[in-house]
Amino acid sequence: RIIPIAVGIVVFTVILILIPVGNPVVGAGCFLVSASLLTALILCFIDYMDISKECYDSSVHDFLCQKEKRLRYWRTTPLRYHLIYFCYVSGVVMITLGNNTMMREFGGVSLFICLGVIVFLLAFSWILGQRRFRKRHREKHRPLLELIEEWKRETAEEA
Repeated sequence: RIIPIAVGIVVFTVILILIPVGNPVVGAGCFLVSASLLTALILCFIDYMDISKECYDSSVHDFLCQKEKRLRYWRTTPLRYHLIYFCYVSGVVMITLGNNTMMREFGGVSLFICLGVIVFLLAFSWILGQRRFRKRHREKHRPLLELIEEWKRETAEEA
């Protein structure tokens, strides 16, 4: 997740440098998009740092408990990522609505159809990503969680 977000930040920054923002609505939308991408990148780094904190010098039972906690955390997408994506979509909508050239070229109805298609594609990609995320958890993490539960029971019986 880190690489696509970082590439998005770089590409969006280059576009902002090349094309000046004159409309305050577009500027606010650009700010929302930039802030949401930067926040998502920071949160991904924090999540990555939390994942990489393995403590191998603890007991087997404690290690399994830590691993179980980490795997359960990845069961669902945290609410903060949903809010960041909502801010991103809001920024894209503001950029589209504040674009005077698109308003002149397309007019009101065509612009709202274009905006509807953009929002639909973003919502569809979000839903598809959530389904893949949960499917991956079901296929890869759930069997590991069951195995960890079994190992925890075995280590508790031995102690």
